[in-house]
Amino acid sequence: MPATRQRKPISGRVSEENERQLRALARQERRTVSQVLARLVEEGLRMRRHPGITFVDGPQGRRAHLAGTGFDVWEVVALHRAYEGDVARLLGDHSGLDRREIEIAVAYGEAHRDEIDGFLTENDQAG
Repeated sequence: MPATRQRKPISGRVSEENERQLRALARQERRTVSQVLARLVEEGLRMRRHPGITFVDGPQGRRAHLAGTGFDVWEVVALHRAYEGDVARLLGDHSGLDRREIEIAVAYGEAHRDEIDGFLTENDQAG
């Protein structure tokens, strides 16, 4: 997710337990509480807009993932593009996905094209 967006301060209240967890996560990630909170809000809003999407950490950093599958969104988008949008053929070759999961990944990829294209480019350069 882009980290260079201009941010606007807002205030809110969290429970003591949530504050404790936010501070611990910020220490763990070596970020400020504000940075962690902004990321969590952004991810939460994206998950609401795109049910079936979660976020995971890994070697490529934090990325969108299809819940309940072994696939990151960028991987499904790459497959979809490789199959030139032929979902029936893609499904025939990849039994680990269903039509709805592909639709979710493609919709997320369209809404967040720069993010997904960044992962695709990074993957192309690594391979």
